Amino acid sequence: MTVINSDGTTTTYTASGKLLDGEQQRPSEATKAVTDSDRVTAKGSVNVRSKKTERMKRKLEKKKAKSAGHQPTHLLDLPNEILFNIFIQMRPSEVLGTLHICRAFHDLVQHNEALLSRHIVSARYPVLAKCFRLPVSLDDIDPKLHVVLQYETRIQMLGIHRRYQHIPQPDPFTACTCLTCVLRWQALFTIIDFNYWQENLASGKPIPVIPRDQIPEWNKTLKERTARIVLRALKSPLIHARILEMHLVNTCAAIKRQTENRGNRRRHFTMTQADEDSGTDSFLEQEGPSTADMPFQRDGYDLLEVYLPTRTWLKNETRWAYMPADIHDRDLAWAATRWNPVFAAEPIPKDSDV
Repeated sequence: MTVINSDGTTTTYTASGKLLDGEQQRPSEATKAVTDSDRVTAKGSVNVRSKKTERMKRKLEKKKAKSAGHQPTHLLDLPNEILFNIFIQMRPSEVLGTLHICRAFHDLVQHNEALLSRHIVSARYPVLAKCFRLPVSLDDIDPKLHVVLQYETRIQMLGIHRRYQHIPQPDPFTACTCLTCVLRWQALFTIIDFNYWQENLASGKPIPVIPRDQIPEWNKTLKERTARIVLRALKSPLIHARILEMHLVNTCAAIKRQTENRGNRRRHFTMTQADEDSGTDSFLEQEGPSTADMPFQRDGYDLLEVYLPTRTWLKNETRWAYMPADIHDRDLAWAATRWNPVFAAEPIPKDSDV
């Protein structure tokens, strides 16, 4: 009897099962001892063992090892400390862009918004942050003083509250109306409106002039848009940082535009290409001509170069001096003393035109 072996060879046996003369005994592999744990699984079922199942098992293990080696790594797999350090190296516009990537990024940024904004502003915009502080929200002021801040007679007596064509009036039901906060409102409104007309300034296209005593619809819409942006900045430190980033870009563009203007023979602020590429306002700490007065009309944008209010150059000390942040507290205390609620009339209604 001839038997075909698994390796393709043949072996011939006699009828009694013995090898024929001349046939060599094939070596046999030792069979692995089978224990009770091999016969029965932990669940109590019989453990089936066969060459087919062994091959499938090896194939599956190989596939798992291969897939584990190519497992994609996500940014969210990093520790929060590393993610935070990545975010503070970004510009405010880039951080705001991550809000739309996924819910995880959105929640991470929103949860750490105040701390993120503080780090970004201190690293990139320390000069602009001192020139363009936020007005204080009315929610952060003692409710007993609200009637004073909303008193129409006091608001009208402040000459700084006069109406401008390009600046909306401060809302006394949203923010503080002390002199310091009104100046802060107007400074923020100015740089946002200045940003809106950058395309006209770059191309040399004239900015539309509004005739006296006329309120065109487009200007009303633009002022409402500007007011919404500033109101968002009151609630979101990241929006405030984005406004500072925007003004730095516009300031760099204005310096280049005025420097290249041969008709403008005034002394210009020194700025190198490296200063512009750095994305920081550190070069604004050096001495140079800057504008502290707000442009009262949009036609003043043509020659506006470096608009940085609330600072002055100390020649003897060769440094800039900035308006302190606590000046708001002094103005608020003065308003509370001067306009005591006992002598104040009823506050203006919310639907009144301030």
